[in-house]
Amino acid sequence: MDDIVDSFIIEDELPEPRRRGSAQSSSSGGHGDSNTTSTGLPEADFFDRCSILIACNLPVHAGLWLGQYANLLAREEGPLAIIRLSGNTCDAEIFGDGVTLPTLPDAETGDALFDMTTWLSSSVRRVLIVPDPIDRDADLLASGLPIQLVSGTDSTAVVGTYQRAKGLCMARQNAHQPAPAMGLVMVGAEPAVGQKGAARIQNCASRFLDAELTLDAVVHRMDVMGTRQSLPIKRDSAYRIADLIASIRRCDTTTEETTSEVPTYIEGDVLQVIDREEYAELESVFDQVEDLSEITNESEPAIDEPAIEPMSDTLDPAAVAAGEVTNDMDHLDESLHPRDEFGVPTDLLSFLPDLRPIAIHHFENMIVPGVAFGVDSRQRLHLVAFGADVTSLTVAEHLISMKQNRSALSASLEKEGIGRLAPFSGDGLQRDVLLPEADASMAGLLHRGRYNLHLILSDESGSDMRCLKLD
Repeated sequence: MDDIVDSFIIEDELPEPRRRGSAQSSSSGGHGDSNTTSTGLPEADFFDRCSILIACNLPVHAGLWLGQYANLLAREEGPLAIIRLSGNTCDAEIFGDGVTLPTLPDAETGDALFDMTTWLSSSVRRVLIVPDPIDRDADLLASGLPIQLVSGTDSTAVVGTYQRAKGLCMARQNAHQPAPAMGLVMVGAEPAVGQKGAARIQNCASRFLDAELTLDAVVHRMDVMGTRQSLPIKRDSAYRIADLIASIRRCDTTTEETTSEVPTYIEGDVLQVIDREEYAELESVFDQVEDLSEITNESEPAIDEPAIEPMSDTLDPAAVAAGEVTNDMDHLDESLHPRDEFGVPTDLLSFLPDLRPIAIHHFENMIVPGVAFGVDSRQRLHLVAFGADVTSLTVAEHLISMKQNRSALSASLEKEGIGRLAPFSGDGLQRDVLLPEADASMAGLLHRGRYNLHLILSDESGSDMRCLKLD
């Protein structure tokens, strides 16, 4: 019984780098100990006490870790709220004692969102915002708020979280927006292990992305939660993060100039692939298996400056697929992907029998190695590739989106009796990614993209293969 109880005893850390002095810095992890008002809240604007919380690759019970982090902060700093946006629902979960919830008006009779944020501005020390999946990276960056990435510490989590950070950095560059403050919250591991995993992400981001990430907290284990209360509101239309940010800014006593510029979206940058050198730096932390007792017995766990270490001979298949996109796909069995002299898969569409294949060889300027073309019953064009060729899908999409190429292809298909293609707007252009069973965990790296994911399953002999759609 003592062992069971001990597994829920928490000794978390709010690392020294996050214990900065001003309330303004608390929005990105600082321990706000600046001047406070008579209510005990910081004098800083409400906006400066808010940050965005993004769940990346987390251990089991992923959704609970965000609450564990909020519980840790509330215990250290005082009342806190997590605002979760989900469709037409906006739910504020309040952590901490001595907080009395207000009565908010209905959506039809008043501005419930503004009333909620106004109450939060005078009742909690900090607000963590969990955006809706429909919110684009450019929307998050346009908010101007600090961003915290919550991650596990295993190899897949470290690679996936770096991938998420890289996507944010690329979106920032494409939208010509200033770099946000980004921090890491490592969960589900001993403090020294969390610091070590964070160090790899930090140094890789510094080297390849020219971005500085702070380590904001290490949440060791699940703890018994303190007092929590829920304050949900609903309306007919979906809540977007831009709505919430506008409401937060209205609450501030000082008027802050905001930009009305609409973010520029670059559709080709849905997935930022990690190259081999980046993955080598991330993977180096897992080269040597260290005894956990040796790590925890260190009096002062140090975060060494990383060096580019040689990659292990046996890499995690999903991490390799995320780490390097190759044209020869040497990590797959050759029998799975025979190709013609142009590099186009010859039997890729056999896994998707509902698609009619297109002989793309007739259009020399549209041939993309690793990508097959097909048309479904709704006349939608499908671009199909294996997971390791996902970057090639972006190239193929760019080529087929050119007006002259699209017109030539439609005219040819109509002549052959297949018919003209459906417009690409909406869901007229489909992107299908096939993942061999060994690479199933790569789905976690592709879940934010606009892909139809298919898992290829086979029996022990490998002779009987079938395709299972994951989404």
